[in-house]
Amino acid sequence: MEKWMDLKINRQLLDSDFEGYRLSLDKIAGYNIPLREELLIVNIPSHQYSLQHVKLFASHNHLIQERWNSNILYFISKDVKVYSVCNLPEENSLKGAANVFSLCDNLPSSITREGVEIDLYNPTLTFPSESLAVLCDGCGSFYILETGDRNLQQTWSVLHSETKEYGFSIYDSLGIESNEDSEKRIALVTGHIVENEGEKKGFRSVITRILLVCGSEGWWREESSEEFTAYNVEYVSLGAPDSLFVASQTYSFSPAADDNLASGDVSLKQSPGGDSGPAYVWLQADEDITVTFNLQGFQNLDKKEVNVIFSRNSITVSVQGRQLLCGDLFSPVTVSECTWTLADGNRRLEVYLTKSAGDWWSELVSGDSRGEMITDSDVADRIHENLSYLTTDTMENGDQSGRSAVNGQDLEECDLVEGDSTFLCKIPAKSKRPSCVTNMTGYSWLFNRPPVLNLPAQLCTRHDVDGIVWSPSAGTDDPPTHTATHNALGYIQASKQNRRFISCPESQSYVAIAD
Repeated sequence: MEKWMDLKINRQLLDSDFEGYRLSLDKIAGYNIPLREELLIVNIPSHQYSLQHVKLFASHNHLIQERWNSNILYFISKDVKVYSVCNLPEENSLKGAANVFSLCDNLPSSITREGVEIDLYNPTLTFPSESLAVLCDGCGSFYILETGDRNLQQTWSVLHSETKEYGFSIYDSLGIESNEDSEKRIALVTGHIVENEGEKKGFRSVITRILLVCGSEGWWREESSEEFTAYNVEYVSLGAPDSLFVASQTYSFSPAADDNLASGDVSLKQSPGGDSGPAYVWLQADEDITVTFNLQGFQNLDKKEVNVIFSRNSITVSVQGRQLLCGDLFSPVTVSECTWTLADGNRRLEVYLTKSAGDWWSELVSGDSRGEMITDSDVADRIHENLSYLTTDTMENGDQSGRSAVNGQDLEECDLVEGDSTFLCKIPAKSKRPSCVTNMTGYSWLFNRPPVLNLPAQLCTRHDVDGIVWSPSAGTDDPPTHTATHNALGYIQASKQNRRFISCPESQSYVAIAD
């Protein structure tokens, strides 16, 4: 069962005396080189119209930075060629763009398979090691490339390629070290967006982790892929030793990953009368909780044999004299609005709890780890209004003397968090379930910083008016660590209506906002 945790602010990294920034007219050192090649930019096809599609395309940066060398940037040209641009710090200049790999003359504007037009995405380029790269064309194919020493801007060669029946992009890739043999291993994380089937309307993101191995006979997949379904994805990254981190509003696993617990199905593989599996599953929403018990282990069950006792701070559930649940609830409930029912021919007991407060529960009953929690996928279907209209790029006229440059009380609606509950899940290698889940509800997302070496990417969220930088822990099941604070960044970025990208260096010495 996953471990549930909350973020913890390091108060020593907050500056309560910060009053504001001063405008500097000093010139910022900048270097530029002309690009003779036109960038490859994929426009959103008309059938890819969901909010998740728009968010994915809008957040794509056509300048690519790698994990292993921050002085090299890459871009992909319209004729599908990869170019490398090197920064030369000792010479205070940029080395001209060099073509290091050519894929094809051009990419198709649309692809139809079995009479259905598939989704297309922007090409993505990631670097699992200092000598390997993974290129995805966005049309359904990816390529493992041998790069050699990338400082030398040598020509790359194809080692392995695969093609799927649908378009996708690659979020991240990372080489995996092994002391057992000399084989190369690469973990890939791909993503694509699909439309929900049945009565549930909308779209969902499907994230797939693939493990590739290179031996004497070439490259192959070591095991079947692991699929992870999420809504409103904010963050995806890999960290050594092959831990996958995903931050989204809700999550679930494919049926192959977790049988009946996948995709919001709360029926259990084993009943309380069985030998294995969780004792119950509980589904949490903003205002209520549904607890489900599978009663297939009970014979000739009658409704009179079910006894559920509600109190403000505790609950007791018994069936045929056998106690299934008893203890203190995580938080108070409204007893008059709590109820229960038998479903599926008396094979399932559903208990409904109404929260007294709208807080998020990290456990159902204090000290009881026998249950399995899943999140309410309906929360992810809500489309939220953009809050940019609440801010402005210009200062209001009037006397500003004697006022602090940043006043949290003046922000009002700008302090509202966009979106509902958000969770950061850590999924270890070869695992079907998260080992730990961090509740990030209440923290507005600002930006993700590219990963460095074999560490997962850092993420920055808003806390009051500040920007808080978090570093996920790949080696332990601990919540992300508060490692840096950017004073008043939350307030400043909210005033930038045309902002496109936000980033910072590894030293955290400044933040750049690109309009």
